[in-house]
Amino acid sequence: MPHALLADAFPERPVLDMALSHALLLRVAEGARPATARIYEPGPTVAFSKLDSHAPGFAAACDAARAHGYEPVVRLGGGHAAAYGPGCL
Repeated sequence: MPHALLADAFPERPVLDMALSHALLLRVAEGARPATARIYEPGPTVAFSKLDSHAPGFAAACDAARAHGYEPVVRLGGGHAAAYGPGCL
């Protein structure tokens, strides 16, 4: 099975980075792409889970993230918020 390495990144647009990861997962799962590893350095991001997005205080948490220079996004899986940015892979 062929493998692919993808290093495209959009650190100034964390929502686009998240969308690219989601699209890659879907394309690999449906067999339209070979097994792929995406390695990139993200911009300042706080990735919330869907569970987080339904919690009281979610809007305030997003405001706090933005106030500290982090872009809030909702990721597909995971437990709770994870903050990351430059220097992370």
